Amino acid sequence: VSKKEVLSKISLTIEKGKCIGIYGGSGGGKTTLNNLISGLLIPTSGKILVDNVDINKIDTDWNKKVSYISQKPFFINATIKQNITFKDKTKINKQKFLFAVNNSGLGDFINSLPQKFNTIIGERGAFLSAGQLQRVSIARTLYYDPDLIICDEATSSLDKKNENMILQNIKRIKKKGKTVIMISHN
Repeated sequence: VSKKEVLSKISLTIEKGKCIGIYGGSGGGKTTLNNLISGLLIPTSGKILVDNVDINKIDTDWNKKVSYISQKPFFINATIKQNITFKDKTKINKQKFLFAVNNSGLGDFINSLPQKFNTIIGERGAFLSAGQLQRVSIARTLYYDPDLIICDEATSSLDKKNENMILQNIKRIKKKGKTVIMISHN
């Protein structure tokens, strides 16, 4: 583990319901900043505040209000549906599930599969392409309907058509009062 200080003396205000972009080269601290905001890392000094309250002291779990779409999302050897919801089929909110699938760009792909939503994706998603897995990850975020969505190179595995579609859907989500942070080296 590196002891190198990546970020220093950062002061940033993000207004609720806004979409901001964080741009920079590799190793510049973009992912570290978002790991701090999402609560995955604890700052060595200073605080991360939401409505003037330290995220480590918020009554409800901060991580339930944040969704982090990473460059390398986590997948289990289970169905597409289970990888989106992480729930068994009796506890799935069908309306939320269909919204997530349709607004992540997965609808046509899933409908082309013989087993549809019940298609097994393999260990770490081995049976799907990187772009398909990224859309499953985005659908997972939409299903859980967080207040803050952090997209760390979330469209890096997608072709231009699907990237534009996802970006349009993120704009629609932002209009619903969601705060979105987009990280990119592009």
